[in-house]
Amino acid sequence: MKHFFILFLLLFVTAGCDGKGYEDVVAFGDSNTRGSNWDYRDYPKAQQWVNILKTAERGNLDILNAGIGGQTTEDARLRFQTDVLDQKPKHLFIMFGTNDA
Repeated sequence: MKHFFILFLLLFVTAGCDGKGYEDVVAFGDSNTRGSNWDYRDYPKAQQWVNILKTAERGNLDILNAGIGGQTTEDARLRFQTDVLDQKPKHLFIMFGTNDA
């Protein structure tokens, strides 16, 4: 399942890429995006999906990891302007909802 998710992410991002170098991407989310388990520990960098995507694209993506552990969709709404719109990304990943449950 993990491999299919990563493949989906790669296909989604590369579908809009024209192969001219860096693309600006924002990964906006909670601890799943950040690559941590709240304040307890950070997952190894090689296991964080944002870094897996960077590695798979061999430096062709410039990804801003705007994930913050413990955030809800309400928290996301409050920081959407600064963390996403002000960055003017060409592509955006949004992953929220876990902390709303």
